[in-house]
Amino acid sequence: MGLGESHGKFLQGRRIIAFVILFETFSLLVHLYIFSHLFYLLDIDAGIWFWPFIIISSLLWLLSMGVGMMSASRPASVFHVASTLWLGLLFMLLFTLVGWDVVRQFADPPREVVGPTVLAIAIGAMVYGLMNARFLRTKEFMVSTDKVEGEVRVAHISDVHIGTFYSPKFLNKVVQRTNALKPDFVVITGDLADGAHPYTGETFKALDELKAPVYYVTGNHEHYAGLDDVLGALEQTNVTRLMNGTAEEGDVQILGIDFWTERNEVATTIDEAELDPAKFNLVLYHVPRELKAVKERGIDLMLTGHTHGGQFFPFTLMSRGIWKKHKGLYDLGSTHLFVSSGIGTWGPPIRIGTSSQVALVRIMGRGTDGPECCSMC
Repeated sequence: MGLGESHGKFLQGRRIIAFVILFETFSLLVHLYIFSHLFYLLDIDAGIWFWPFIIISSLLWLLSMGVGMMSASRPASVFHVASTLWLGLLFMLLFTLVGWDVVRQFADPPREVVGPTVLAIAIGAMVYGLMNARFLRTKEFMVSTDKVEGEVRVAHISDVHIGTFYSPKFLNKVVQRTNALKPDFVVITGDLADGAHPYTGETFKALDELKAPVYYVTGNHEHYAGLDDVLGALEQTNVTRLMNGTAEEGDVQILGIDFWTERNEVATTIDEAELDPAKFNLVLYHVPRELKAVKERGIDLMLTGHTHGGQFFPFTLMSRGIWKKHKGLYDLGSTHLFVSSGIGTWGPPIRIGTSSQVALVRIMGRGTDGPECCSMC
């Protein structure tokens, strides 16, 4: 299957239409809930403007996302930033108002107190989430094996989302934090890019400052951003794209699997790669799925991202229900899985209950005293 055919299949019209219908229905109901409550609490009489306001407001983020995928212009970026911040505030208002609906079953404070309190809590949560999302942390964990000699240090980067909210300047910060870990090599598991952006060699140039070999696989957002543009920009760097191919770093054999949403693409790619079972097999893939197939094929460690750990509460709970293995390190028996909560964000640029992180994988081989498996922040 050619690249063009795959790209077309990835962005099927039916998927887009289904997403638009579901999201707009959800958005309309959320807006109706929030503003019917707020207008009551703040004693605002919207009159005939209520429904036009609800409908137009509910469409803003979808429109900005569509415009942003087609244009990288300054007005499109400003529109996208404004509508996404608005979406974030709406989520904070929604969760705060739901909390108030629960509280008022047991108490009945005056609405002139409740209204300003709800606004203050929602805005405070929004500000905290914005600040927390920009604070980059390091997560470290160890895995023992007898397949390598000594210790191998692997830095894991995922979901940076360079585009509207995260600039090449932010990528410099990620690179500095990664270099401080002194890795033997660096892996990037997709969603390096996000949305329409003038991707050039300068966009990802900071990656050339990494003081170790860098291996990369695609995620879903590279497709949305324009796969050819993103890969063209990366080709001007020292990053090695593992397009369903392998590389070796000492006793570690790395298999990178491109993300196309094809059925059984992980199992199929592993089978076709004919990995050396004597080496420590490390699989890079964007999404934590096909885990049974990975375990059955004797993979030692799989590194993924995509979930953002839910990004902010209460989606953190929903993420756990959807993905099961949604954040952190998991022992699957013969296989270990690490799911990064990512560095950047999607949608509202906020994090509540999760952190932006660069992970350090310490593969502890023969001659080391590392525990079989541990994790620490």
